[in-house]
Amino acid sequence: MTAEKDEIKGAYEAGYEAGVKAAKESAYARGYQAGYNDVIQREIENSQKYFKRYVLEKDK
Repeated sequence: MTAEKDEIKGAYEAGYEAGVKAAKESAYARGYQAGYNDVIQREIENSQKYFKRYVLEKDK
């Protein structure tokens, strides 16, 4: 009975550790993607501002 409890406890702890590791990796990936999306969005906005200022208004 004790060996069985130890085995269950070991499996639970291993599963818990795996879950924590997966959650950290997922949070890191989401944070990285959000930061990357912010950079891309900023570059798009800067390009649009440049286009509007120097290309469209140049003809006026």
